[in-house]
Amino acid sequence: MTNEVEVKGESKELVWWVYPPAIYPWRALAAVVVIALTVVFLTYYGGGAVIGAVGGVAIFLILNGFFLPTGYEITEDKIIWRRLFFRRTRSWSDFKCYYADKFGVMLSTMNRPSRLDAWRGMSVWFGKENRKEVLELIKQHVPTYRKPVDHRDLLG
Repeated sequence: MTNEVEVKGESKELVWWVYPPAIYPWRALAAVVVIALTVVFLTYYGGGAVIGAVGGVAIFLILNGFFLPTGYEITEDKIIWRRLFFRRTRSWSDFKCYYADKFGVMLSTMNRPSRLDAWRGMSVWFGKENRKEVLELIKQHVPTYRKPVDHRDLLG
């Protein structure tokens, strides 16, 4: 994970990478175990090794947001999301509110949280040490729906 804050006049840019298995190794281990058990189950009960391999690859592709590193860049006029061969750029005017949890921020295209946010909005994961910087930069561009809650203080 790399945090770079560049100050250009009054504006700030923030660039970082998030690799969830490094942050949450037990969750990564659990996901690998589930994928392996699914492959074994499909191999023996689903029709053979080809079906097992296809099932394992399908689950990995579904969970690629967890297994592959994701890069984020916040600039004055846009936010850029990068993963493997994909790059997605969205301007701040696309988002009408945001809400945060302990893992990251969901930028929503609606005036309030919606079940469609996973498809229309943009999920931004925090790095280990950049939560405050990310929230400060997002607050400058997008109005909040509710105050961000840090559950780590409540749960210990």
